[in-house]
Amino acid sequence: MKIKFIFSILLLLLMVFGYLFHLEEVKLIADFEKERNGLNEDKELTPIEPIIVDINQKKIEKLLSNFSIQSNPNSDSSWYIHKKWEQSDQNMNNLKARVNENGQFSLVSQYYGNRRILHDRIFVKIGENVYDSSVVKIEVPINKSTMVEVWETIELTGEKDFSIAREISTQMDKPVYVRLWGKEGFEDIQLTKENKMAIQESLELAILLKS
Repeated sequence: MKIKFIFSILLLLLMVFGYLFHLEEVKLIADFEKERNGLNEDKELTPIEPIIVDINQKKIEKLLSNFSIQSNPNSDSSWYIHKKWEQSDQNMNNLKARVNENGQFSLVSQYYGNRRILHDRIFVKIGENVYDSSVVKIEVPINKSTMVEVWETIELTGEKDFSIAREISTQMDKPVYVRLWGKEGFEDIQLTKENKMAIQESLELAILLKS
């Protein structure tokens, strides 16, 4: 009888300890689920995207200090033009860039001389590599003018033109030569360090505005 009583007591204790252990296990699982859900809620409350947007906005604001805004007569949008080209002589051959408010990027080829060349494309030599631009359709006017000054400007907006700007921007240490190629002649220019920097910053601004 005494042995049975002791055995019953031990069995009862084992059952009590087993039940208490089960309760502790349930509590630990509940705490773990609560902590995991709390972490998920934190992630939802603090997403990474707004942080990226904020960083990009600060970069845009910093870049815009180097640009001026010019209205577009053909639409309601405006163009950002690097201040470097505002300060340079307009009566010169040059390769510029401009960016609209939506991040659309354009290369702008500018020719000035005492004869027309009717250029509709450019070739760009960077180091040993040569890149050709897209071709712009232009009207060929009958030349009856006696003017000794000629201005020609074309806008290049194709994927090839974006790639040319990217090559210039990623190879700043290499000389860049541009040939303005036309139906009645051509003109060669070499981009200055300041001009390459302005193209690089224009491209960076376009990419940030699109993002």
